[in-house]
Amino acid sequence: MLFFRLSSLIMVLVWILSLTMWLMPEQMRWDMGLFHVYTSTFLELPFLAVLIGVVGVFLRKRCTSPRLFKATMFLSWGYVGFPLITSALLILVTFLGITGY
Repeated sequence: MLFFRLSSLIMVLVWILSLTMWLMPEQMRWDMGLFHVYTSTFLELPFLAVLIGVVGVFLRKRCTSPRLFKATMFLSWGYVGFPLITSALLILVTFLGITGY
């Protein structure tokens, strides 16, 4: 039970940190290249989310609160999906010429 509380707390903190890092002006500069923006967002921090999710799946039977388990899984998969969605939107907006870059 303590593991899932700690993992949920860590997941929320990492997710908030990733949101603040993603929204930094340095990340939005297109002269750094699409590859750098994509890899820096998609490959660094999501490993923690996937690790917590995988460990959570293996320890599911020990969890006494199904809501806490579902919240942990939702945050870990949401953390993986967020960079995919935002990267796709940024690439689409750039190709449409809305941002002016």
